[in-house]
Amino acid sequence: MVRVRMSSSTISGWSRSRMRMPRNTRKSPEAKKASAVAGSIHSEVTMKELASSVSMSTRLRRQPDVPRIRWTSASTLLSASARLKGWTRNVREARSMTIGTSCNGCSVETPPGHRDSSADTHERGTIQPRPAKVRGWLAALIGALAVAGPAAAQAPPSASDATSLAKQTQNPVSSLTSVPLQFNFNGGGDLKDQTLFNLNLQPVIPFRVTDKWNAIARTIVPINSVPAGPTTRYSGIGDIQEQLYFSPANPGKIIWGAGPMFSFPTATAAPMQTGTWAVGPGAVVLTTPGPWVVGGLVQQFWPMVDDPGDTDPRTDLFVLQPFVNYNFGPGWALGLAPIITANWDAESGQQWTVPLGVGITRVTMLGTRPMSVGIQYYYNVKRPDGAPAYQLRFVLSLLYPRK
Repeated sequence: MVRVRMSSSTISGWSRSRMRMPRNTRKSPEAKKASAVAGSIHSEVTMKELASSVSMSTRLRRQPDVPRIRWTSASTLLSASARLKGWTRNVREARSMTIGTSCNGCSVETPPGHRDSSADTHERGTIQPRPAKVRGWLAALIGALAVAGPAAAQAPPSASDATSLAKQTQNPVSSLTSVPLQFNFNGGGDLKDQTLFNLNLQPVIPFRVTDKWNAIARTIVPINSVPAGPTTRYSGIGDIQEQLYFSPANPGKIIWGAGPMFSFPTATAAPMQTGTWAVGPGAVVLTTPGPWVVGGLVQQFWPMVDDPGDTDPRTDLFVLQPFVNYNFGPGWALGLAPIITANWDAESGQQWTVPLGVGITRVTMLGTRPMSVGIQYYYNVKRPDGAPAYQLRFVLSLLYPRK
């Protein structure tokens, strides 16, 4: 046991220096003796507690199954806190002196004190998206979807499993839950050196209706950025579609599905607004002999409700998508799936868009999550005026196979 004793003269001197007591009110010898005893007892108890803490820390370090306790002095914490505050202050001052603040809707940084208002924004004549913020949200979304599901580690899929997953991703009515992200970059043609960007978020959720029938719900949420001049762009959500297919739970060699299609007037970007509620039928037929997946999808959207006197284009759309995929190697596939459309509301000779192209995809792993990645290129051999000439497509699909 460690004992620390303090003399009565030491305690008495500390009392005089701290309290500045007048000479005629200082403690008597008996009081001094009592104070010395009390100080000795207090110091002894304090050192007992310290010795007990040191002994406990030593025992913890000797036991491998008990988490170790890291002891950090108060001076070290205060020093680190002071340095952190200094760095934060320096970064804040540097940012305020160099880049200033950004106003809403502007694509350039403005000096401090800039007045941000909607009038100022429209006077600039530019509505620019914020790529850094969009990339940040997309990265957060992809990361959250990738880690969703069981936390247990999964082994990479074997060659047969990867090929099976690849063929399921090519089947629009399979029982595979997936979240495809389709990035489309459209350019050339009448757009010249400008780019029309389109991101389609397409979650696919199959579920069993009865023992003999499955239902596959596919939601398409388009996010568009449309050029409207050298310095102007319109960005926002397009018309959301909901597609529902009913398919046999135990199909034969021919796999098929059919159901209703819906389109809702949710567009926020001016060039993409239709104001039309549309509905129609959809069907898909395919077969999967050996390494092949061959089939086609057809849809028709008829306008149901449209604002009277509205000059916006209506949704009267026909969609045909033939697809041919050849699977080779572990998860690799070469294929084509052009989306041929006809806008019946357009003038004669301006209705059809017919692309031709090819793409390659692969099923791989993102951490513990199986995913499909691919790249495709299409050139529009038939297009209306004002349309782009080509489309470069990147596809990332997060897969959630049933166990």
